[in-house]
Amino acid sequence: MSDRFLQSFINTEPISERSLGRYPMVGFAELQKILSKTGVNLSNTVCQRKFLHILNTEIDRTLREQLEERLGPRKVEMVRSSYRKFMNLTRKLEMSEFPPPEVSRLWEKNFEAWLQEVPKILEKRSSGGPRENVLSAYFYPRAAGLLFAGTGLVPTDKVLWDAEDDGYVDGAAARFLFQITIRVRECIEMRGVDSRFHDLSSVKVIWDDPENEAFSARLKKALSQETDFEEHLPARKINTKTREVVPESRRGQGKTWRVFGEQFRSKIQRCCAGEELTELNYSS
Repeated sequence: MSDRFLQSFINTEPISERSLGRYPMVGFAELQKILSKTGVNLSNTVCQRKFLHILNTEIDRTLREQLEERLGPRKVEMVRSSYRKFMNLTRKLEMSEFPPPEVSRLWEKNFEAWLQEVPKILEKRSSGGPRENVLSAYFYPRAAGLLFAGTGLVPTDKVLWDAEDDGYVDGAAARFLFQITIRVRECIEMRGVDSRFHDLSSVKVIWDDPENEAFSARLKKALSQETDFEEHLPARKINTKTREVVPESRRGQGKTWRVFGEQFRSKIQRCCAGEELTELNYSS
C-alpha cells in the first residue's frame, strides 16, 4: 500500500509556502516514536492515516503563519506614503497623452479603510510579538485537542517528562508537544528556509525547546484559550408554511483545544467515512 505518510524519506527541499504540504514532516514511523515517548496509544477506533493528516496539516499551518512577513507601523506608513504619491500621480496623468487605467472608487474606498484599521490592530498587539508565539497561540491548543481526540486524555498543563513516573497521564500533553517540536525542529534544521522567497532576517520559523520554565506557563495559557464555535445539529423543526425541514445550529464559546478536539474526533474515527484502516494496512 503506497502512502506518503507511511514512507520513509529524507526531504531536503527548503521550507517555503510552496514546499509546505508536499511531504509530511511526521510520517508513520515518527508518529510511533512520538507516541512511545509520550507514553500513550491511540484509541483502537482511530484512523491513524487521518490522525497523521490532521497533525501534519496543523504543523504546516503553523509554519505558514510563522513565515508571514510581520507588518509594523513603519511599513504601514511606507504603504500610506506610496499610496498617496500613486493616487496624486495618476490623477495628474488623467489628461495626459496616454492616461493610466482609472482606479475604481471601490478599490480606493477599501484601501482607505485598510489604512485606518491596520494601525488599530497593531496597537492591540503586544510589543515585538515574536512569531514563536504562534506555537502557544495556535499550535499548542490544536495539538492538545488532537491528542484528546486520538486518546481520550484530557490535556493538563502539568510538565512531567518521564512517562514512567506516577501520574504520567497528567503530563501527556506536555510530552506530546515536546516530541512533535523535536521532530519539526529536526526538519527545519535539515531543510532550512528558502531564501529565494524569504528575507531570513525577518521570518521567525522557531520551534524552540519547550523543556524550560516558560513552557508550563505557555501550555497553561494555551489550554485556557477560548474560541467561538458553531455546531450544526440534526434538523428537527419543520417550516409550517413550506413543510421544509429547518436546519438547527448552536453557537457558543469553549476551550479552543476542546472545540477543535471534538472536530478532529469526528474526522479520525476509523469507520466514520466507511474507510477501514488497520495496522496491517501500514505494513502491506
